Amino acid sequence: ELGNLTDKPTEEELEQAQLIEEARQEQESERKAKHDKMEAEREKERQRIRDKYGLKKKEEIEKEKAEEAASLAASQSAGRISRDKKSPAEMQAAMEDEDESELIKTKQPFLFIRWS
Repeated sequence: ELGNLTDKPTEEELEQAQLIEEARQEQESERKAKHDKMEAEREKERQRIRDKYGLKKKEEIEKEKAEEAASLAASQSAGRISRDKKSPAEMQAAMEDEDESELIKTKQPFLFIRWS
């Protein structure tokens, strides 16, 4: 009992802890395998229902909508004479750039006069 006062685990305790950790990892892997198998069975049933009723997955629907939107945007802009409208953020950035360039133009003559 006096040798255990150093707070260092003994070899026996280390082996016990290692066995416990290995058992936990094995249980966890078994649990994951079980859940993966159940999910595969669920997906198989979902696919059977989709095939039976002619349904599509959400990803397929979203992909089709994105493709339609892209083709619509391309077809609309193909025959346009003017460019697309700017977003509010783009308009704000353009106004700030314009203000800065205007400020530089107004101060340049004064700089040349003052230093001449």
